[in-house]
Amino acid sequence: MATELFHVQVIEVATRRVTFSLRIISGEQPDFPSGPSFALMLLYDPIVNDVTPDAPLSRAITLDDTMNVDWLDEHIDRYVIAVDLQDVKNQPITADLERMSLRERREFFQSPRAPSARLAVTVAQPEWVSHLRPGMRWDTAAYDALG
Repeated sequence: MATELFHVQVIEVATRRVTFSLRIISGEQPDFPSGPSFALMLLYDPIVNDVTPDAPLSRAITLDDTMNVDWLDEHIDRYVIAVDLQDVKNQPITADLERMSLRERREFFQSPRAPSARLAVTVAQPEWVSHLRPGMRWDTAAYDALG
């Protein structure tokens, strides 16, 4: 099982755009990716977690596609048009995570001192965000496969 790196919340969904709130939840993640493959993984998370398994996106691509560099190179622009990282806070981390106990680290990443940001994702077709609703929340191990 992959380490969860971010807490994600859907803030806003428009016809072809979704805005996520992100918070880093692991000392293994130093920053916020802003590439299209990371955005596609976030779009796919509710599908793979069986929250919205029947979403149109689930019929178009697979979880393996979201991590396949060759597939992404050829197809990503059919899904993600633009990604805009906004409102980054508390970065870089200045707290000494190495000196913290496990409990202190967990509390840090749940606090307002944890790095946070917004990620606005514009997709090629409305159906790629049709399964998302404001208020949805989850933790993710998503990363930028094309990084």
